[in-house]
Amino acid sequence: MFNIRTSLKNNKMYIKFILILLFLGFLIGLILYSKLDNSNVLNELKNITILLKNNKINFILTHSVTIIVLIATSLVIIGLFLFPVYIIYEGISISYCIISFASIYKFNGILYGFMYSFFTKGIFLVLLAILYKKILKLFKLLLHYFKNKNINEIKNVIISNIKCILIQIFLIFLNDLIIYLFINKVLSWLAFIIN
Repeated sequence: MFNIRTSLKNNKMYIKFILILLFLGFLIGLILYSKLDNSNVLNELKNITILLKNNKINFILTHSVTIIVLIATSLVIIGLFLFPVYIIYEGISISYCIISFASIYKFNGILYGFMYSFFTKGIFLVLLAILYKKILKLFKLLLHYFKNKNINEIKNVIISNIKCILIQIFLIFLNDLIIYLFINKVLSWLAFIIN
């Protein structure tokens, strides 16, 4: 518990930055919802229990491609800016989802929309934020060591940080696998809230 508290204190500015990006996404999602024709989405959400029973929620390929693109582009600095853009996009998606549920099922829709977003996007976003932090740290350390031109230290920094990044990628894949195997059942069970 002490480590979590210390980690939160040490990363206060970074957490604020991520929350600002998500909040910006929420606002854009709200604006988009008010401007777009949402009839198709709303019709699908009316049958959410049937959709969840007949289909699995599958982010494995989407998230794998996204992570590969973000990490690959980070090697040429572009990804360092694409990560925040993608976090904003996820904020838009969450906001749009919650508002859509709310427009059909009112207050119960808000509750269910929050749960749906938490189970399908919450852990992924936390892992993505940690991955982004690790890549930023690696980038800063590499800049520092390249200035000093100490090859041995550069190798050590790269190896230790790449291990951390690979662990994060594995955790994201594991999260997506859990979503694929179990979350549609959990969300299907929780659908009593909106029925």
